Amino acid sequence: MKRVIAPLLTIVMAFSLFCPIVSAADSQLWYKHLATCQVGLDISKNGRANCFGSVISGEPSDTVDVMITLQKQNGNSWEHVRNWSASGTQYATVDKAYYVVPGTYRVYLSISVYDADGRFVESTTMKSRIATYK
Repeated sequence: MKRVIAPLLTIVMAFSLFCPIVSAADSQLWYKHLATCQVGLDISKNGRANCFGSVISGEPSDTVDVMITLQKQNGNSWEHVRNWSASGTQYATVDKAYYVVPGTYRVYLSISVYDADGRFVESTTMKSRIATYK
């Protein structure tokens, strides 16, 4: 039994060093510290935009900073509407609501990860799906 568990555990640990992140577009990215990132936007019929961003690091001692920005489309560009941020050890989540005027919106997620010594180790960005309020 030990002969089977030891090699299996070694393989699992090796794969856990590089964890996948799935974005809103379902593309897969690989990072050493980041384990999971999520971003979301839902706009209700009365114009309440529920904005969400979350990150989990695979390292328990990492500090993660997450910032979400609600953006409104203006022609071919995106304007800043409102942003929120959070920070935590190993994980951080921002879940906020904001009433919007008619238009097309998305949430932009920005993440930074720092190791136990406070050194920057990784960062990434993601965008939510686009949502329209009429």
